[in-house]
Amino acid sequence: MCNIHIKTDFVITGAVAVVVLLLIIPLPAIFLDILIGLNLFLVLFLLLIVLCTRKATDFSSLPAVLLLFTFFGLIINVSSVRLILTKGADFDGRIIRAVSSLVAAGSNGMADLIIRFMIFSVIIAVLVVVITKKSIFITAENARFTLDALPGKQMAVETEYNSGAITEEVLISRKNDLQREVDFYGAMDGACRFVSGTVKVGFFIIIVIALGGIVLGVHFFNESLNDAAKTFIPLSIGNGVVQLFPAILLSAVSGVIISREAK
Repeated sequence: MCNIHIKTDFVITGAVAVVVLLLIIPLPAIFLDILIGLNLFLVLFLLLIVLCTRKATDFSSLPAVLLLFTFFGLIINVSSVRLILTKGADFDGRIIRAVSSLVAAGSNGMADLIIRFMIFSVIIAVLVVVITKKSIFITAENARFTLDALPGKQMAVETEYNSGAITEEVLISRKNDLQREVDFYGAMDGACRFVSGTVKVGFFIIIVIALGGIVLGVHFFNESLNDAAKTFIPLSIGNGVVQLFPAILLSAVSGVIISREAK
């Protein structure tokens, strides 16, 4: 058991070191595409695991997993922003470019792009309010109710023990289960708030890419205002879709597992 814990610590330490390196070292576009695809695959795989989990406490490491996934997605977002702002029209990330081309297809000038950008911003804002905010609310309420019910549950277990209905080993096991339940909901509350903050930062990054990219395109890349808008507004939306979709899925993951436990 000790060796397993040691190996787990090494894996987590190595993962954190890799993430920090990704934050410092500029990534080529091909590696960025690989990381974006890997992030989406892992989030979808996590969602499948949660859907197959019968009780929330059966996946006790979920809060830590949510934090790691969120941090990993944030690092990818920082890397993509760096590439987009430094390369501009020469940005060659295929996944973001593919989504951006769908946004720019059939546009009738800068006014049409601005309208599409505003519509996309409204959609993201609605998703943030409906999914992320409600997930935080559900998790916080479950944590509060679980903590409030803890003394009564412990008293009921002790009553069973005093009446001879259960043994001392069962008493200790049930008390440990109750404590793990409280610890799980408390950790999930913090993890959900961290995910929510990341979604808000991602929404802010979309605006930074659009406005900052236009300024860079006009003053440093010698583009016209119209050309700069056609370059950076679709890229900002494409990056927003690619980066915020996994983050919103993580919020849905927490909401699904907590709601299942509440039934």
